[in-house]
Amino acid sequence: MFWFTLFGLLFVAGVVAIAWCPYREAKWMLLALWTLIAPLPFYGLAALGCSLTTGCAPNYARGTCEGYIVSLSETGLIWKTYEGQIQLGAGRQPALQGTSSFSIPPDNPKVIEQARALTGKRVRVTYKEWFILPFSRGSTSYEATSIEALPDTSEK
Repeated sequence: MFWFTLFGLLFVAGVVAIAWCPYREAKWMLLALWTLIAPLPFYGLAALGCSLTTGCAPNYARGTCEGYIVSLSETGLIWKTYEGQIQLGAGRQPALQGTSSFSIPPDNPKVIEQARALTGKRVRVTYKEWFILPFSRGSTSYEATSIEALPDTSEK
């Protein structure tokens, strides 16, 4: 907050200096322009830092995917989250289709238990996609909100 205030005051000082620049001399104009331009990168970095720690647009998209959960692991040094991978597809050869990754934050124990119980089985993962995911919610932008078992179609 201190830096926002400091650079905001510098910005206002630059505007005032340009408006009332004494005699419109080149050195005063350059100083005034410098006080306007110098804080701009810092505002950008501050906005980026705020969006990465608090996230941005948690309901950017919603959807489902079906397949087999092939891995589930707990990761993170500071913020522990569960990261899973789902082998997409159904039928006799789901391995020929791609995989998709999803995150489960630690504040959703119901979904964590569902994922553990259904690893290796055919499931439908319902997720919400974040535009910018905060560090504490996982490493992918897809946050699983529910997991449900589906009948296995590969045995038919």
